[in-house]
Amino acid sequence: MSTTCPIWLVVGFLGAGKTTLLRRLVHTATGRTLVYVVNEFSAVDVDAGLIEREGGTAIAVPGGSIFCRCLISEFVGVLRRVSDGLQGRDGAIMQPEGVVIEASGMADPRSMRRLLAESGLDARFHVAGVTAVVDPGTLMKLLLVLPNIRGQIEAADMVLLNKTDLHAPE
Repeated sequence: MSTTCPIWLVVGFLGAGKTTLLRRLVHTATGRTLVYVVNEFSAVDVDAGLIEREGGTAIAVPGGSIFCRCLISEFVGVLRRVSDGLQGRDGAIMQPEGVVIEASGMADPRSMRRLLAESGLDARFHVAGVTAVVDPGTLMKLLLVLPNIRGQIEAADMVLLNKTDLHAPE
């Protein structure tokens, strides 16, 4: 029986600290072969370049949410390329031990398992966990206007309450 490659989803609204978390992960995951898939809602990618500068292998998927029709085909294609192996910095083909996906702030991670099943990628990948990064300074406002923020928190295995040093304890 073959094993599948784990996927970790990192979700949270714009400015919550997702990219900072990934950049730190690059440094703490030394010796592990991880691929970082970075989804930007805007058409211009910035975050994948930051991760690459830290030494990580990153693939950008800009221009919408990876779970929307606008990018789903491209996202599935990226996962297929990752599972087939990627060329590393030394030119050798690398098989990743895991994939860390930084989803756009608009993403609803509850659809990831269905996406894997419907595309047949569940034979290659499994969702190992969902981490929601939350900024307490914007959370209450966002819960009122963006229902997917609640979905991100409900889907999370871990919620990281970030930037607590910038806000009052209450």
